[in-house]
Amino acid sequence: MLRKALQQIKSFMGNLDGQTLSPSQNKIIFIAYLIPVALVIWFISKFSVDVPFNDQWALVSLFDKIDKGSATFGDFFASHNEHRILFPKAIFALLAFTSQWNLDLERYFNVFLVIITFFLMYKIAEISYNQDKLSFHLFNILTCFLLFSLYQASSWLFGFQLAFFLINTCLLLAVFILSFPKNIAPNIRLFLSAGCCFIASFSAGHGLLTWLAVLPSVFAIEGSVKQKNFRSIFYIILFLLCYFFYSIDSQRTKSNLDILLFFKNLPTALDYFFTILGAGFSFRLIPNLTGLWLFLIFLFFNFYSLRKSRSELFSYAAPWLSMGWFTILFALLLALARSNLGVEQALASRYTTPSILLTISCLQTGRILMCYQSSHLEQKYYRKLRFYALTSIVLLILFYNSVNLAVIVYARAWVEKVSPGKNCLEIIHYLNESFYRTEESTVSESHKKCTRYMDCPINNCLETLIPNATPSALVGIRNGAFILERIGFRDFPKQIQFTEPTKIYGQIEQPMTTDKPITLSRSSKIKVTGWATLPERSQTPELVLLSSDGDRSFFANATIVNKSDNKVQWEAEISPQSLNREETAIKGWVYDREGKQFVKLNGEIKLRISKK
Repeated sequence: MLRKALQQIKSFMGNLDGQTLSPSQNKIIFIAYLIPVALVIWFISKFSVDVPFNDQWALVSLFDKIDKGSATFGDFFASHNEHRILFPKAIFALLAFTSQWNLDLERYFNVFLVIITFFLMYKIAEISYNQDKLSFHLFNILTCFLLFSLYQASSWLFGFQLAFFLINTCLLLAVFILSFPKNIAPNIRLFLSAGCCFIASFSAGHGLLTWLAVLPSVFAIEGSVKQKNFRSIFYIILFLLCYFFYSIDSQRTKSNLDILLFFKNLPTALDYFFTILGAGFSFRLIPNLTGLWLFLIFLFFNFYSLRKSRSELFSYAAPWLSMGWFTILFALLLALARSNLGVEQALASRYTTPSILLTISCLQTGRILMCYQSSHLEQKYYRKLRFYALTSIVLLILFYNSVNLAVIVYARAWVEKVSPGKNCLEIIHYLNESFYRTEESTVSESHKKCTRYMDCPINNCLETLIPNATPSALVGIRNGAFILERIGFRDFPKQIQFTEPTKIYGQIEQPMTTDKPITLSRSSKIKVTGWATLPERSQTPELVLLSSDGDRSFFANATIVNKSDNKVQWEAEISPQSLNREETAIKGWVYDREGKQFVKLNGEIKLRISKK
């Protein structure tokens, strides 16, 4: 059966012989282009959570200044960690003030940027060798699948990663301008391309690398060797100037202080480097070996193209070589700065966005070389080469799309992790001061050492909004929430009902509730467990909260430890530091979001805090 299917594919491909495709074939190919785009749009609509996350909270103060009319250029140019995100900040502000900070708008804007990026890639491929329509479309369909890969899950779901997509778009626009508008004077093309690199440079730190990555495309512009060398040197000078302005009052983190670590621990650093290169394609499937394989293939394409530097081949290959060099420079920069964090960190899905360009570079350069060599091969040998190449592309598309489905597991875990934070933020007016009074000493060692967000333990539901949040960061979320409410970006409810039903919708199980209070010292803790469900609803509770005495506010939330149908098991560790009274009664509540009520759980715990 497999042999018969391969024969049919061979017959289908062989009959084309590079001729124009039929209308039905064009429809199939057009649908194939739409599949990865539609998949990403579905993915975002299904798994996005409309709540500010991590770095997005740093934008709130900027929005506040814009609303007050006191924002300056310095607020946009200010360093964010190691980065100057001048242009992303401007885009974030524009999108926020036109949509009351609808975070989905940022996510779909990222999709729009990738559509532009793919369109530019398609036009670059179309202007180069495209006589063989079938190979042209199959290579570009795989390119489309790569660009819209769900491996970039965190970038698709976290709109703040806009900088990664914007830099890719600027790079593609730069090499397109340099390479193909032959009716525009070279100096004008150089100027327009430099503008793209400038935008990329002040979008994130690795955007500076675009100045160096486009050098093959700069060198490919028509002109004498002297002119080519001068243009290349000019771009290097522009890179150094941008770096100079970039480094003014820049923030330095521990990760970029010990660059010599790359050479001190060279095997680990190289493993990190090749993992970055390979993660854009294989992700979990031996990415370091895949990265090494791609690196060697890319070097071969560079040497082969340079041998043909005076031919049309080099001008066609140069844009793709620029994309590949951007990925290699990006991986080298990360390896120099962050290889000490471990190879696992190199698999962060946000790094997939720039690393994908190397895979695409190798694919498209390989297609150009295959078409270029076709004129020197006998027809039967070329047909065999094309058949095996295109069959491999089809299999790669099927493999890549099937592996993408594994990301759905990650996305579901993401929603479960972040959703409690959204609900917690929604009831911000009902969280009292004790809710933020977590001493630094109570944060577990595993929490301090946590490097992967999905593995971090959660002590407070607001911590899901900022990984490894300190008490001061939690207070920052509260203050940021009040700012968002004041400028009209959010409206948090202030009239949620406290309900004490006669029917039981949950129970404090441990410790057993008695009339006799439990005595605790100031340095001790008590573990409380129980279960909860929502009244007359099939949904699973996401938030269980604790109050003391008759307070209409909460000093802590419980951790959901198990879910079954519409019932959850929960636990909480109470510290006397969170309580303001020497004698108090602890009550449990489940938040019913749809019913706009806090439903009391059965039972309460009486505590007495000793002065010792």
